[in-house]
Amino acid sequence: MRILRESIQDHIASSLIEHIVLLADGVSSFINQSMSIADQALSTISLPKLSIEKTNNNFFENKFLDEDQISEQIRLQKYLRSQIKQLIKEEQYIINSDVNVKLYKNELYKLQQQYAISRFLTNKETYLWHINNVQEIFQNSKQATQSNGISTSFYTYRGGYKMSLKLYVNGHITAPDTYLSLHLTILRGPCDSYLNWPFDNPILICLYDTSAKQEHIFHTIKPEKYSECFQQPKMNENPSVQILEFCPLSMIFSKDYDYIHQNKLIIKILIDSWIPI
Repeated sequence: MRILRESIQDHIASSLIEHIVLLADGVSSFINQSMSIADQALSTISLPKLSIEKTNNNFFENKFLDEDQISEQIRLQKYLRSQIKQLIKEEQYIINSDVNVKLYKNELYKLQQQYAISRFLTNKETYLWHINNVQEIFQNSKQATQSNGISTSFYTYRGGYKMSLKLYVNGHITAPDTYLSLHLTILRGPCDSYLNWPFDNPILICLYDTSAKQEHIFHTIKPEKYSECFQQPKMNENPSVQILEFCPLSMIFSKDYDYIHQNKLIIKILIDSWIPI
């Protein structure tokens, strides 16, 4: 009896897909059991504001996770981290086996997003940028002759790295009138000579969706991919990391989501030591 090599590969590939799906289902079950606050997601957790923000926002109440919830979240993060690492290890094998990579990437993305949400819940090095009067900002940008962004600056911690975020509400350069575009820039700070360079911590940026869907938009910036942008500044600012397609404008204004809440956009920034995205 002759067994074709292609048949063996197909069988291995099929088994691997089943393993990934079962793994994702297992993680979802684990999350549902262990995250008693998952229904609230990020909406009832108070997080530190940007150092320049001095605004009261009733939407974020002054509640923190208790010790048991933090322990549970940390246990969840360790579990998700191990599963993400396992899927990443299998990526090359999946590609070599000619498996439909789209399924793999979808399942991996789900795990990564759950991990990111959990990190936002437990990490206090999280910063909020409240962008008020959003509707007016969009209208004004449409009438402007050139693309003008709105910006804010903050420190990663007291005496830490100084950064700025600049948001182009109607896009910038390659994505005019189709996407929100976002630039992140390292600025010259008063404590630069005491800091370690180049800056090497991943930066997770989240556009928060307040709808029941909780379809938050996540982007991760890995400094090693933008080495020129994360060196110690020699001028007032470094070249910017540009996220030209941060979020489609069609999603921003869609009734299916609630990115604009009470005429306000909420962007969250997390400086993390380990983000597997």
